[in-house]
Amino acid sequence: MEQRAFLQLAVLASLATISAFVAFGLYHKRQQHKDVEQLQVDTPKSQPSTQQQQQQQKIPESSSAPKNEPKPTPAVNVGEQEATLATKKYKAGDYEGAVELYSVAISKCEQQQPLDARNLKVMYSNRAAAYEKLQDYENVVADCTKALKLDKRHPKSYLRRAKSRANTGDLRGSLVDYVCLLVISEEKQEQVDENLAQEISRIHSDITVKEIEDAQQNKQNPTRYLPDQFFVTSYYSSFHPSDDENDIVAEKSSDEYTTELEALAAGDDTRQQRGLLLTKRGLALKKEKDYDMAAKDLDAACNIVQSGDEAYYTAQIENGTYHHLRGEFELARASFEKALAAKPHSIFAKIRMGGLCFDQKDLKKALEWFDKALAEKSECSTAYFHRGQLHSIDVSPDGTSNEASMAKAMADLEKCISIAPDFAMAYIQLGVTHARNGNFQGAVEYLTTAARITPDVPEIYNYLGETYMQMLQAPGSAVELKTVEEMFEKAIELDPSYPMAYINQGNLLVQKGTEYGHQALALFEKAVEMCPRSKFAYCHLAQVYMAMQEYSRAIEQIDKAVAFAFSKDELNELFAIRVTAETHQQASHTPVLPPLLAMTLSVATARAELKQNVPSVSAAVGVVTICGGGNGAHVAAAYLASKGVRVQILTRQPERWAQTLELTTAGSSWESKGVMNGRLSLVSKHAKHVIPQSDVVIVAAPANAHPAILEHVAPYLKKGVKLGALFAQGGFDWAAKKALGEETLANVDLLFGLQNIPWICKATEYGHKCRIIGPKQCLYVACYPVERKDEAATLMQTLFDIPCKTVANFLNLTLTPSNQIIHPARYYAIFRDWDGKKTYTHEELKKREGLTLCTYYLPLILCYCWKLTILDTDADFDEFSAEQLTMLDNELQQIKYALLQRFPALDLSDVLPMGDRVVKHYGKDVADRSSLLQIFRTNLGYAGCATPLTEVSKGQFHPALKSRLFWEDIPYGLCILKNMAEMLGNFPTPRIDFMIRWHQQYMDVEFLNADGQLNARELWRTGAPNKYGIHSLEDLVSTSLPKEMRNYRHPRSRI
Repeated sequence: MEQRAFLQLAVLASLATISAFVAFGLYHKRQQHKDVEQLQVDTPKSQPSTQQQQQQQKIPESSSAPKNEPKPTPAVNVGEQEATLATKKYKAGDYEGAVELYSVAISKCEQQQPLDARNLKVMYSNRAAAYEKLQDYENVVADCTKALKLDKRHPKSYLRRAKSRANTGDLRGSLVDYVCLLVISEEKQEQVDENLAQEISRIHSDITVKEIEDAQQNKQNPTRYLPDQFFVTSYYSSFHPSDDENDIVAEKSSDEYTTELEALAAGDDTRQQRGLLLTKRGLALKKEKDYDMAAKDLDAACNIVQSGDEAYYTAQIENGTYHHLRGEFELARASFEKALAAKPHSIFAKIRMGGLCFDQKDLKKALEWFDKALAEKSECSTAYFHRGQLHSIDVSPDGTSNEASMAKAMADLEKCISIAPDFAMAYIQLGVTHARNGNFQGAVEYLTTAARITPDVPEIYNYLGETYMQMLQAPGSAVELKTVEEMFEKAIELDPSYPMAYINQGNLLVQKGTEYGHQALALFEKAVEMCPRSKFAYCHLAQVYMAMQEYSRAIEQIDKAVAFAFSKDELNELFAIRVTAETHQQASHTPVLPPLLAMTLSVATARAELKQNVPSVSAAVGVVTICGGGNGAHVAAAYLASKGVRVQILTRQPERWAQTLELTTAGSSWESKGVMNGRLSLVSKHAKHVIPQSDVVIVAAPANAHPAILEHVAPYLKKGVKLGALFAQGGFDWAAKKALGEETLANVDLLFGLQNIPWICKATEYGHKCRIIGPKQCLYVACYPVERKDEAATLMQTLFDIPCKTVANFLNLTLTPSNQIIHPARYYAIFRDWDGKKTYTHEELKKREGLTLCTYYLPLILCYCWKLTILDTDADFDEFSAEQLTMLDNELQQIKYALLQRFPALDLSDVLPMGDRVVKHYGKDVADRSSLLQIFRTNLGYAGCATPLTEVSKGQFHPALKSRLFWEDIPYGLCILKNMAEMLGNFPTPRIDFMIRWHQQYMDVEFLNADGQLNARELWRTGAPNKYGIHSLEDLVSTSLPKEMRNYRHPRSRI
């Protein structure tokens, strides 16, 4: 058949070989071969009894034991005399006599108390050897089983029982015993006899044949499926259009032909026209790559067309092709013969007959058919291609040497492209052939040419990636890993359902290190998910599951692959893997190890080591969707995905995101974690694509974006989902309650929110790279219902690997708006002299206290970092900033006390003064805790934080009026506090009022009226409680009170 089928078959064969070696152990030739049939008899050895050993253990090794105490007399092993005589009879060939004496010895030994297990085991084993000489296999099995109960790792008992089970027809039991035997041998680094390995292989083959026969008997008429679409498309691409002989061409779409078919009246007078239309629609569907429907139409056409009809030849040859692709070889042959009868000089019919013989392993006949095609048309590029492919296989079809056959393959393929220089498949086959022969540079040249001819074919980039991967392993190679990765990424970009690229990406990850094992498994599973008809994807996943000792899952994958088996050879290979998995599964119930096997499959090694750790995170949290595209969204997505969690992104700009995010921790207290890579499962701007399957939804966006995001996702949240915010200050619970409504909110299993984002972080390259600048020492989470806060803390710690403590309720978060009061205080302190027009130069900014020029730039924004050092304090966070911050914080504390006066049961214990709050979050990163000023100056966690500026002209800057420092901190920070103060009786907040007014003058928005009241017309821009319909204090605290207090109404309520 064509090269795609052939390569896939070859890979399946290699997998089966690997699987066999994994199942049976690595076999080594002994330096001195020993006869497997020669069974040695163990000689029982005298040794102290268990009781005697216990007595000896009580006597101290020193001379402190009483000197007059007599030494214990060594006990004689019961039955030893009979066992010794039995051994002599065995060696003399008197096997019956040996059995009798061993039986006496066993009877006596069994009565000894305590039981001498070692000698009894030897007696059972030796009697089994005598039974074996007498060909009494049932007793051999019985005695070996008893011996193994006494010593579960006794190699001779496994060997004798395996041979006897094979002799009684219990091949499965025999294979299990052989596997256990080889596991023990491998552990002891003992060599395995070549004859023994061959015997195991024979038994494995016999079981495989039997299983295939049983499967075929149980399923007399199995449903046959076409292979995956890439297989079929690749096959059709191996026929050059210049050689096409079909009498019928599809000039319209399949829908148009459907309309014409529906217009036909039933009856024999329309038979020929209906057959023609069915054939044309089948060809149209083939163009549209709807191969299943195309096959149905062409089969239906063949049922009604007759010899001499216009559509007869085309319907037969196309229908025969689909039979061939489904592995229905006899039906395919019949169709091709009918096509040849209708058109005896058909080139395509001869080539397809040759391909059929090729897949039936009749290589000589296949070569004859290809030669016949060339006799019809000497310049037939398609015939040269298929004949060249036949010559390129390892087994020479015409009896010549493989080297000579390979030369013929190259000649045919070169001839092919000389006739048809645009024949992409010929370049691909030449590339693959050169790669197999070690000429990687030549392979790259041919594959690159193929990519120029057909740039939208994912297989080409996958083959390039595989070739570069082989080149990468060569000493002194100039190929970079990035080149390999780019090829596989390009293949997926062209078609996300292409399975081979996912598999190769997974293999590449495992080669990078065992820490990537969990990500590799996710990619292997993705291959099956994206292309559920890929036999190779199922086989590869089965191998991985076997290595993880998840045998039932491995068998499940193989059973799925069997449905798409193309030929008898493929069926044999699939069932061989299945038998291996079944044997492992049975052997895993024996007490030989655990773990039973140390698999050698590459991905398995990494996966098995990580099985108890990282994958459990994925299993525990399920699918996590991050909503947002900012710094926190980048890092959260990258970090979770790097741990094996299935991560999805909901963002307005999905086209800017790569499939893999890179996260670096350099310079942070997490620097030892190095660079992490996380592969995203799905990125979309449509909630309907990512939210319905989400188990956890995390809003990772500024507070001013929370309402819109929540409204967007609300219709698609499934029952039992956990919904939360990475940074929940600003009334996240109010926004959720408003957006979801009571009914949807009731379906949310847990509403949670973090007091602060887990890290100070930055997206260094949007959608591609990000950085952790400083992780928090501890996280703090609030939730609704408040009674489940411990569960929320466990979830956060599981996700982010930072210890997490609980905050009493959401109101604690809303009343601890750290950034929303820090930023206004600091920004005002820096730019209090700004008149709305003045600009600043580099030199002026460098003189400003607390600022030092940053070394990186953003579009239209120049960032200046706060200088943080405990050595040069006169250029750090200044006293004026600390004063402004203290005044804002004092007013916030007054709001807290007023609420506690109204609601004594309300827990606001986490609303700490600002200095205490910073120390609580950053811990040891704060060097000097003597004052608020020193806390900010010496906090390592703030190192690298940047103050944004807008460059209005070259070298001239002013405050960044469009930044979050204005549009989040004011409406979703200070305005919330102001509204709460109003609801509490309009007590004065002069510094909050001042800061709102100073900022709003540059925002073209009046949040605060001249009378000191919030502007009702602009509430929609804020996070104020009134915006969400909250006008009573009871509603304000409803999601923050314990369950028994939620309906409490204070007598001083404004309502």
